Amino acid sequence: MGFFDSLFGSNKPSAAAAAAPVPAQVQINIPQAAIEISSARSAIALNDIIRKYSNVDHPHIHFCIAVRALLLDQKDIAKKFYISGASFGLVYPSQYYDTIFSDSIGECLAHLITQFSFKIDSVENGAAFDNSIKLAYVFLSKCISLYPDKAYDSYKTRAMLMEEKDAMNLTLKLGMFVMKDPFVIADYYRASTGYNNDPGTKNDCLQSARRIHANLGDVGVGGKDADEYTAQEMTEFGLRRHAALFKVLEDEYKEGKFNTNKSALEKLFV
Repeated sequence: MGFFDSLFGSNKPSAAAAAAPVPAQVQINIPQAAIEISSARSAIALNDIIRKYSNVDHPHIHFCIAVRALLLDQKDIAKKFYISGASFGLVYPSQYYDTIFSDSIGECLAHLITQFSFKIDSVENGAAFDNSIKLAYVFLSKCISLYPDKAYDSYKTRAMLMEEKDAMNLTLKLGMFVMKDPFVIADYYRASTGYNNDPGTKNDCLQSARRIHANLGDVGVGGKDADEYTAQEMTEFGLRRHAALFKVLEDEYKEGKFNTNKSALEKLFV
């Protein structure tokens, strides 16, 4: 949740930052609520948090509860709240799409894909998975487009999403032989420019980028060998690829092609 810390700057955000967009029936300070949720150190404390915020319809609150639940080994609760957090973006349009909370929806979907098992045992589940991975990519990319110098959580999660073997369905949008490695390298490098208060995560991202870059060796990327690129050059190349892919997928998202529903996710993730 460092992304939101970097945006709000302190534990006491401005009234304007804390207010938008929250449904009128429940007005709470979202950043302060996130801090409170992250302070839960036991399953009992988590249950108290859930009771307190059970009526709050906001993707970031659901995401924070899910993250905390997973850390406390409450996997069923985590899955429930990741799905409910994702549900704010499953149908176009989403009121949160053009806000910082696009990250929360993208994170929920990406965490479901990377942290939970899924069963693609039917046409319906296959379609739900395909829509989920595309929606995750679109929402994370939207946040990055809004906050390119601050959304390092989004960069890191998008890299992890692209590392999934099934992410090939994304890069196929740009052609049969488009490698996903430059996408992943670019995101890990960009993520490593953040996390100044979390040197462990910062270094993990940097080392992941370097490892994947080194493993490419002399594989051809964009007309020259991968090992001929500097880190900066590979990052710029990967980000250009991301921009092209995001444009294609965002257009399809706005046409409603990735629409799905909460019930489909509940059947998909186990």
